[in-house]
Amino acid sequence: MFSDSLKKLWGFHPMQDAYFHALREENPSLVPARITFTSHDQYKTLVLASKEERSAKVRGHFYHGGSELPVVGDWVAIEWSSGDHQSLPIEAVLPRFSELRRVDNRRGYQTLVANVDFIGLVTSFNQDLNERRLERGLAMIEESRAKPIIIINKNDLIDEPSANQQLQVLSDRFKNVMIVSCSAQSKNGIDRVTALLGDGQSVAFLGMSGVGKSSLINVILDEDHLQTKEIRLEDSRGRHTTTHRELLLTKHGFWIIDNPGIREFSFGGEEDSLNRTFEDVSLLMLSCRFSDCAHDGEPGCKISEALETGELSTDRWENYLKIIREMDFQANKGNKAYHSQKRKVWAKRSMDLRQRLKTKERR
Repeated sequence: MFSDSLKKLWGFHPMQDAYFHALREENPSLVPARITFTSHDQYKTLVLASKEERSAKVRGHFYHGGSELPVVGDWVAIEWSSGDHQSLPIEAVLPRFSELRRVDNRRGYQTLVANVDFIGLVTSFNQDLNERRLERGLAMIEESRAKPIIIINKNDLIDEPSANQQLQVLSDRFKNVMIVSCSAQSKNGIDRVTALLGDGQSVAFLGMSGVGKSSLINVILDEDHLQTKEIRLEDSRGRHTTTHRELLLTKHGFWIIDNPGIREFSFGGEEDSLNRTFEDVSLLMLSCRFSDCAHDGEPGCKISEALETGELSTDRWENYLKIIREMDFQANKGNKAYHSQKRKVWAKRSMDLRQRLKTKERR
């Protein structure tokens, strides 16, 4: 029905292709389309069959049946009709091979984007460069099933030796993650970012407000497609401008999604995803003498030993514990007695950790 080259260019996954054909056997008027923009209940889609952009709306069963609404990057099955005077009805969302989610207090979680091969975790060489924050972002990405890339923007604000020193610190902490340095202002290093992505692949940019995501995308697109604002002189930060998500095809052949800046990276996923992000911590915990080790100074505790020798940094361990606490809170949100008891446990652990560190400093 559609050429393999077109499917590859548009990022139509074989899994989604097979699911779509099963739907089409029941309704031959269905065609696949990709969500490029959302605003309330309005959607823009790129229709694979006609290679044109059409507006679309979800059927009522999405609201009445409790189905999750489409997001930017989703492949959907829509009922085709010629002419652009009406919105095409979205019948179904095709299976996602990746999805980036964040914790939402009302709904449990919110899906931000879907079907991206990479997520560019964007920060910058100024006050925004925060290792703990990057660690939390990587935990979110690990759960999404997309591959992470740490992109450090604004390398024009720092001298090369200092930049290399910071890059080495990050490489030591995030050993298995691709890290690139660039500048949207000078365009230095942009080619290193684009070289990581191939035809038909999709990348979503994720980061705090003001790190320059939209400016980077404009440089990659080679046009001022996304609105940006001047940097604030008092704190070297750009001003937040992106208010929606949009899927765009670059001249390099890959797709890119800008995300509104977020205040914090919230992880509420599976512990397996967290353990893959903190693989070094997980391996130390598995090596403890006792399987039920509380990592609180017990004999044979490898975490305690690693903290003493500096093999594991206190900062990384505390960040791991903080994320575990947040996951615990989300899983037991309505149980007040449980949280009261847990607060006492975590308070004691924090006090004991500080005391051990003070003892280590006095030696």
